[in-house]
Amino acid sequence: MSEATSKSTPMCRIRSASCARAASGHAAVGPQIGYLFPVGRMEGYINLKAYSEFAADNRPAGMNAWLTLVISPKTPEAETPRVGRPPLGR
Repeated sequence: MSEATSKSTPMCRIRSASCARAASGHAAVGPQIGYLFPVGRMEGYINLKAYSEFAADNRPAGMNAWLTLVISPKTPEAETPRVGRPPLGR
């Protein structure tokens, strides 16, 4: 028995050694949208992501969707340096 078949599942040992090396793969495409909003002294973010899987090899195809809600402390405002005219050479 080869090393590939000795580590495979019992069903693969019965069928063939090529079953043990079966790889899965797929492609997916879909939209994503997010929105930042104030929540009192905090900051909220909501995100909707969905995609459809296709060209699936050795795995089921279908759709997936996530809705994410995050509430976190606000990001501190960065101080912007004052841009002015350089002093005259006096």
